[in-house]
Amino acid sequence: MPTCLLLSNDLIFTSRIQQAANHAGVECLVVQDEVAMCAASDNQPSTVFIDLQALGDMSLSAIQAASKALPEARIIAFGPHVQADLLEAARQAGANLVLPRSAFVQQLPSLLSD
Repeated sequence: MPTCLLLSNDLIFTSRIQQAANHAGVECLVVQDEVAMCAASDNQPSTVFIDLQALGDMSLSAIQAASKALPEARIIAFGPHVQADLLEAARQAGANLVLPRSAFVQQLPSLLSD
């Protein structure tokens, strides 16, 4: 079964992503901090989702840590469209794809199946 990793502390949004992953036949491991994310890297997720809004300043270091710990994984960051600086900083930190939250929700089924 394919695996994805979600780094977020937003319980409501997390359950929505887990539900979409289950529907797509993907196991979704949820972690709330960078340390747990690195520990979960043993599961070799093919995709890492990072919630920029929920994690604040920690999200950029988490992107860098995920890039190092999981060089083969796609790192997809998402956050509020009104925080253009944060979205750009995520790109600069090494995320493979950075999306506004609304686009992330819309594209989630295809992101899980890729």
